[in-house]
Amino acid sequence: MTDLEICNGEGISELMEFKHEVMHKGWPQKREIVFNTDMFGAKTFLVALEPVLCYSGEVMGINCLAMDVTEQVFFTNPNFFIKL
Repeated sequence: MTDLEICNGEGISELMEFKHEVMHKGWPQKREIVFNTDMFGAKTFLVALEPVLCYSGEVMGINCLAMDVTEQVFFTNPNFFIKL
């Protein structure tokens, strides 16, 4: 089952493209991705992906870690505070 079959909404296709990129390049990467779903609304996640290599050195999968950083992004945004 793929991410697209499990979830829908903004950000899922970007995550799938990111996973394909890491599998193709073969080295770990991280990126902030905004997911917008009906259930939770807009949430920003820091997604870290690492390729899983077989004994021959070929990429056979992906390890994925995602952390909700919505509040950190919200409070570090320079437009957060309203100028009077």
